[in-house]
Amino acid sequence: MVPASRRTSRQRITRLKRRVLFELRYLALAAHSFRNVLIFAGYVSAFATLVLHEGYVPPPGSQRLTWDVVAYNVLLMTCFGAGLPYNPKEPVLVNAVFFVLPILGLFVIISAIARFTSLLFQRRWNTKEYQQLLASTFSNHVIVGGLGHVGYRIVQQLVEQGTECVCIERDETAFIEEVIAMGVPVIVGDLRKPELLKKAQIERASALIAATDDDLVNIETCLNAKELVPGIKVVLRIFDQGLAKKIDKLVNVDYAFSTSALAAPLFAAAATTKNVINSFVVEDTVLNTVELTVAADSRLAGRTLDSLRAEFEVTFLLLQTSAGLDWNPPPAHTLQSGHKVWIVTTTGGLREIEALNQAKRLFPKW
Repeated sequence: MVPASRRTSRQRITRLKRRVLFELRYLALAAHSFRNVLIFAGYVSAFATLVLHEGYVPPPGSQRLTWDVVAYNVLLMTCFGAGLPYNPKEPVLVNAVFFVLPILGLFVIISAIARFTSLLFQRRWNTKEYQQLLASTFSNHVIVGGLGHVGYRIVQQLVEQGTECVCIERDETAFIEEVIAMGVPVIVGDLRKPELLKKAQIERASALIAATDDDLVNIETCLNAKELVPGIKVVLRIFDQGLAKKIDKLVNVDYAFSTSALAAPLFAAAATTKNVINSFVVEDTVLNTVELTVAADSRLAGRTLDSLRAEFEVTFLLLQTSAGLDWNPPPAHTLQSGHKVWIVTTTGGLREIEALNQAKRLFPKW
């Protein structure tokens, strides 16, 4: 296991790299938005330089203007500086340059202010372009399609475990602002469109989770993802458990899960037993993850973990004592009152363990 400090350092370095890459791409976006204005200004300046070099007559006693001198004066006049002296007797085209260049400079300045304000607005208010630009800096991330209740919980889990992700959502849901606040970019649009998957950088992603509430959308999205990047891992949310099993076998999908089928064992276990954290099915057997605190005067007290393993269908995951949390509890450890254990067991094993965790009776129950 990688130490937490080292993992945190790696995450900070990754965030720093992304930040630098984002700023560079943001500057590129800003330059790209100015390209038409700059190209237009460049053509006009080049034409003005040619006109002045060929048509401008310098004052008597002055030498003919060289290209570099003319270009410098064009730049000065564009920036409202004092350039070449104006002479009304010059040709009309030459004199027109003296009026056009300051107007051109004013146009460039006003356009620059307007576009800079627009870019600043986009960055501040997390607009569509800003989110796509932020997503372009991600790599080795997970793409989450659908920001409903399930998709939002998936993003929360990914963020908590330090996995970077990019989200795609078709509609403006209540979860978008919360996800953006986590530092996760959200691209709004139809998840099924390949171009939208490309904007989420699917070529550099490690996995795709299609978690919308529409089975057909999820299936089509996974097929499109596999077509774009054949080696990408895809996880599919399907409502129909039977369809999930068929999809898992017939379609090129790594995992297909039915959320209702996953939740059913947990609801059933919670209704019939206590202390259940999660339930899942393995080879048609329901297994329960349970958090259990050894009660005062419990019949579990004084028993070793190994003896409980031998007697019941139980696997000990974690042990918490006054000394702290043990991720690999020794088989010879003896449980005491107040100890907390996390176990995996069947429903029958859970009931037996819970019964054993009751206080010892002084008299038999009549």
